[in-house]
Amino acid sequence: ASFSPSRTGLVMSLLPLVSLFCGPLSGWIADRRGAVPVAGAAALFMAAGALCFAFSGLSFSLPLTLSGLALFGLGLGFFFPANVSFVMGRAPSGSEGALSAVLNAAQSTSGAAGVAVFSGIYSARLSSFPQEGAAASLSAFAACGWAGMFCALAALAFTWASARRMRV
Repeated sequence: ASFSPSRTGLVMSLLPLVSLFCGPLSGWIADRRGAVPVAGAAALFMAAGALCFAFSGLSFSLPLTLSGLALFGLGLGFFFPANVSFVMGRAPSGSEGALSAVLNAAQSTSGAAGVAVFSGIYSARLSSFPQEGAAASLSAFAACGWAGMFCALAALAFTWASARRMRV
């Protein structure tokens, strides 16, 4: 399916819009129910969204792509506020500013690294096809979806492991 630039922009805006509206709700829920359950659920939403990308890459499906964008945006919108709440809630008194700076640097660095890694996955998969075209692009998109699902599940495991370690 070929989209105009404006239609592509509208489709792609779904992820940040969903994320934008979920952030305040995530903070509110994390304050009342705890950050770990919220971050864990968020990681599952991101994994489900990435799985939609993986399957959408097999044969382009706009509904599946929109579902993936919405689920991934939901996951991002819920994960980051809960993660910040979890980390900052464990900051020793008087070191909140320094910890906030470290957290910000880690988020910025991981965002940049994510772009590099997923660009590499996409390019490697794309270059494995003898000809460029829709099939090659969809296959590369699917590979990124599988990798994204793995990363989201790793975030889930790390969240739960960190919470268990803090309880001990």
